[in-house]
Amino acid sequence: MNVENLTILIMHLINDNVVAGGDGSVNNGKAAHAWCIATKNDFKPIIKGAGPSDREPKYLSSLRPETIACIAVASILHMTSTAAKIFDKTIPFYTDSLSVVQHSHVHHWHATKHIFNNDMDVILENHRLLKKLKVKLEPTHVMGHQDRVKEWHELTKMEKLNVRMDKLAEDFLIAPPEHLLPRPYPLLFPAQQICIKINEHVLAANMHNELVYGEKEVIIRHYFVKQFGIPEQMLDSIDWRCFAYFMNKNKQTK
Repeated sequence: MNVENLTILIMHLINDNVVAGGDGSVNNGKAAHAWCIATKNDFKPIIKGAGPSDREPKYLSSLRPETIACIAVASILHMTSTAAKIFDKTIPFYTDSLSVVQHSHVHHWHATKHIFNNDMDVILENHRLLKKLKVKLEPTHVMGHQDRVKEWHELTKMEKLNVRMDKLAEDFLIAPPEHLLPRPYPLLFPAQQICIKINEHVLAANMHNELVYGEKEVIIRHYFVKQFGIPEQMLDSIDWRCFAYFMNKNKQTK
């Protein structure tokens, strides 16, 4: 990644001519992710990369590198869009992981039932970045490994991008550079904030008053549904942290 590539990326962002994609590979207790930001009109790569997705081998799954690929793209888009003051663009992120797509639409990760999830640290970080982005990065599902069932010329641009990212991640695992060798322990992400180990099992969670917010949310959701007849599914679009902040700032004093 260099200044020239970043300048080209900003130019395409301004012209709303950007798509992205990523994939992951797991083999022999090691994992790698690959990502690419490309032009929307011809899917020509603007900038791309690959790297390790570290974790204890027995806890590794494909979800980890696939989520980290989205984190990598979101991080770069956050830096460039913020610096260039670009706010009104939507960029699809093509992934063959349906879980990454589904997780991006879940707003209630901070609950005790999730804290022993092996990949909660990367899920939280991805969720944090997707909310923080000045532009909108939209994880979008594409069928994976389509080169195994179709001829190359039959593949869509999205499928070809996915195949290339799969190959890039696999190639990284085969011959990683010396300074990026996969490690058997996870990298700590900002959203995690705390890491506790119990019997060598990593407990990954954001502990910043989240259980308090969670309890408030349950009570308020129940009140809205019962008292005002608001459909349960509509409540998922509410930013409960913002709502709690608003109520605290605007409460009346007698």
